[in-house]
Amino acid sequence: MRLPLILYIEDSGFYQKMLLDIIGADYELHFADTAFLGIVKALSLLPDIIFLDVQLPDARGPELIKTIKRYMPKSIIIMVTSDNSAQTVSESKELGANGYIIKPFSVAQINKHLDKWQVEFNKSSRMVSTPEIASKLAELIKEKEELKSVEKIKKYQLWMEKKLPITLPFVFLEVIDLPVIYNKSKQMCTTVLAFTLEFNGELSCIGFWNELKTKSTVTPYLMKSVIKSLKSRELNDIYALVLDPQIRDFIPEFQSSYPNAIVGQRLIPYHNIFYTQDFEIKK
Repeated sequence: MRLPLILYIEDSGFYQKMLLDIIGADYELHFADTAFLGIVKALSLLPDIIFLDVQLPDARGPELIKTIKRYMPKSIIIMVTSDNSAQTVSESKELGANGYIIKPFSVAQINKHLDKWQVEFNKSSRMVSTPEIASKLAELIKEKEELKSVEKIKKYQLWMEKKLPITLPFVFLEVIDLPVIYNKSKQMCTTVLAFTLEFNGELSCIGFWNELKTKSTVTPYLMKSVIKSLKSRELNDIYALVLDPQIRDFIPEFQSSYPNAIVGQRLIPYHNIFYTQDFEIKK
């Protein structure tokens, strides 16, 4: 018997623990407490069953159903909520939800749904990732990082303006790694994001490049693609290139391609810790 992999998208620690107490010992169970993390984990883990809360901090649960069903049509989605209004139930079913559980749920309710779909799991194999899913993951991360970075980059901009006589834009590169299942094996999807910041305060993502591989490393092939693509965008007047720590080995390549630019390397990725003193200038 093939036991399903389960993802519970729920912001309440109480209900997460409640489901863990019911099925945690018998199933592989994962949690996400926001809609964004829920989608990212769904596309990374490819769960057989998704228990989905209706009210999440950053979105309504039904808004996730369409995306999940598009990329993982075989995933079973069970809505879990205290909102049992006819409108919410009807909306979820129309979008593709396979079931509905009212909080507080019981052992019998959970087991009823697990037993109902177990026959289907026994007939099928685990889902595997596809290039389309990997691309969607990279797109979601890019959008999230762009939103998260605005305030941090403004602080960075002020510091740079004080330290350097900048009159031209600078470009910074970030590296994000996510595990994915592809061709039945666990691989890493490494995404390099490129942002440009004009000193009128305008921020924009100018590109992203991703690569599937078995190890979490940035390959020379990927960096050659990044540099070639940046050059094709005619970014020849860059004053400074600010590099993610994972790209430190490729500083000579950037210096060769942009001999008039300052190449800056942060010692810590900004999405973990962001302190201006962690910026190291290399000429």
